[in-house]
Amino acid sequence: MARMTEELLQLPQELWSPARNEQGVIPAHVTIDQPLNRVRLSARGHIIAMQECYETELVSELGSVFVMYGATRHSTFSAGLNVYVKHAEEADITAGQDIVIEDSVRGSHLKAGRRIISESDKGRAIGGVLTAAERIELQALGSPAEISTEVNVLAPDGFIVCKQIYPGVSVSIGGLRRLFRKQGETGAFYRKICRQDKQLFTVVVLRQVEGDTVRYTPTGQPEVLLNH
Repeated sequence: MARMTEELLQLPQELWSPARNEQGVIPAHVTIDQPLNRVRLSARGHIIAMQECYETELVSELGSVFVMYGATRHSTFSAGLNVYVKHAEEADITAGQDIVIEDSVRGSHLKAGRRIISESDKGRAIGGVLTAAERIELQALGSPAEISTEVNVLAPDGFIVCKQIYPGVSVSIGGLRRLFRKQGETGAFYRKICRQDKQLFTVVVLRQVEGDTVRYTPTGQPEVLLNH
């Protein structure tokens, strides 16, 4: 919540205005405290949806989109900065910078200009396609039902961090892809998946949070990740 409040202060306060321009875009920040059912809304500033979104499209040109409750059934969220979502099912989410997941996303397509991350111990992705330019950091990828889940980091020096990866999850870093065919280990430690030359490898890491900075300290020797 502190990070959200800080971000709300980054855009000029004169954007807090309800009037629409000639293109139908609200040149302002917008807060909606009611369920959204088949609604399309565009704004230049932040959009804060306090309740459930159903088949809804929210577009923020310069700010972020905050989906505080969740979204079901084919909603679309796009933001020049970040998208924060508690949970989403069958959604399309695009952010110029980060996508932040509080609980889970299921069967959704996510694309982030920087990172896809979770700031809670519940964040997971089940099914769908996740693509981030730099890194993806979640608690779990896939499910015990072995639902096909595609996870992509575009940068060759990017990485994926999680505690649990289930069978049916394919990971790609810099175009080099591996498919998990058996359940990965789980426990108190995170595992970091990286690329070196033409190999993907994992290493157990300790997650350290210092303010808004997250650091991962290796605690073992790297292990080459095969099609396993």
